[in-house]
Amino acid sequence: MRVLFVDDEEMILRGIRRMLHGHVDWDISYALGGAEGLEHLKSKPVDVLVADMRMPGMDGAQLLTKAQTVAPGAVRIVLSGHSDQQAVLHTVKPAHQFLSKPCDLDTLVSTLERVHALRKIFINERLRKVITRIDALPVLPAVYHQLVGELESRDASLARVGRILSRDVGLSAGILKTVNSSFFGLPNRVSTPEQAAAMLGLDVLKGLIITEAMFSIFKERDGLNFSLKNLWEHSMRVAGFGRVLCGLQGCRRQDVEEAFLCGLLHDLGKLVLADRLPGEYREILLLTNQENIPIREAELEVLNTDHAELGAYLLGLWGFPEQLVKAVASHHAPSSMISEPALMVTTTHFANYIDHLLVVFNKGYAEHPLDLTYSLRTGLVEKLPGWVEACHNILEGADAENDLVR
Repeated sequence: MRVLFVDDEEMILRGIRRMLHGHVDWDISYALGGAEGLEHLKSKPVDVLVADMRMPGMDGAQLLTKAQTVAPGAVRIVLSGHSDQQAVLHTVKPAHQFLSKPCDLDTLVSTLERVHALRKIFINERLRKVITRIDALPVLPAVYHQLVGELESRDASLARVGRILSRDVGLSAGILKTVNSSFFGLPNRVSTPEQAAAMLGLDVLKGLIITEAMFSIFKERDGLNFSLKNLWEHSMRVAGFGRVLCGLQGCRRQDVEEAFLCGLLHDLGKLVLADRLPGEYREILLLTNQENIPIREAELEVLNTDHAELGAYLLGLWGFPEQLVKAVASHHAPSSMISEPALMVTTTHFANYIDHLLVVFNKGYAEHPLDLTYSLRTGLVEKLPGWVEACHNILEGADAENDLVR
């Protein structure tokens, strides 16, 4: 793995060199300042770029932004000791992850090793470049305007902001990415948009949302039969079902909330496809209809990967927990990715299957199958009828949406 560290203080670079000496066998380079770092990116391939935030001439945000074009395949990480919130918000968009100075050896190495592991798993170079260039995900225009309206009101409420945030997949992912960065130094990981809103506060949220630092408004494309609204509703149902299934198994509250997050983000890769690869996605949707096959099969045929892997790779770059990344990556075919059952993988797979079973837009469409190999391995198949009934009862409720998101 080729890593480039950029800082305007030579002593810092020397310290990093000493800290990593003898511990890793990566190809590591060092650049003094943003301008030198940019020249390095132009002349040599880099897999990971680690840059300081505040540097004279060209700061970290400017360097990382230019790196999106000059080195589109490079993972971008901020390593900084400054704690100015506005400076952090300035780098939210071009950075995948944030590390705080002083950064101990274990944290630095483990972060880079996770990135390296992701690159070895996701080997499609063209699609990897598409993913690493992403700095924001599309947001439902209605959700965006609701947030702005709430944040600008005189009696703005963090609770209401959290509920609005939870209605959008891309925005939730971006907000959670920010609040869980080392910059905020929280003792416990934040797993829900409501918690994130409470931790960030209204002023920081205004900076993120109103300046559109975290996201861009999704624009429907002609001829692309894709509904962001339907995707959101499906994701919310899977999130709610995941929470129900965990509750029925007597899981800890932390696991219940984690299951909700897995469900909320499980189809993130579809946003990537619709927003960044509309031509290929149009071909995928057409093939799905013509051949009457599940969309995942069409994705594999056209792209040699699927939306599950794409979404998981992006979440991995953003530093989300390994169990969530695995759940997203394997929510269609867990037996092809993991050997032993895992709680979040199991819950997300069953919740997604149940939603496709209960909510059918067209009876002529190909069914979304259950991974029987994995499901039998979990020993939980006998519970499936009861789980389906519990989820069906929620859908039949008079206030189904509130039941799912509460």
